[in-house]
Amino acid sequence: MFNGGNRVPDGAGKGSAIYQGISAIGTALGIGAAILVTPIVFGWTKEPLYSYLSETWRADVSLLLTWAFAAVEAFTIYGSTKLLFTLLTVWSTAALAARRFPGS
Repeated sequence: MFNGGNRVPDGAGKGSAIYQGISAIGTALGIGAAILVTPIVFGWTKEPLYSYLSETWRADVSLLLTWAFAAVEAFTIYGSTKLLFTLLTVWSTAALAARRFPGS
């Protein structure tokens, strides 16, 4: 890829290869956690949420909002799992590197 005659390395601006790998693993774990945990959490929240929403709106709108909330739950589980894994892995890698290569 060229930028004004200067060669721009592939992957420039995307972070290091190690961080990209950590991020990819975090994404996979986040998707897995969302697939496995969302039905459990949705089972806990579906009835109370539907009961609360049906007091204000019609049954069909309440059901639609309940399923929309399930999508929000899935995204929240995915995002928090990915963020937690990425932060812990980057922190532990930085800590190991700091021990291995002490500053002068």
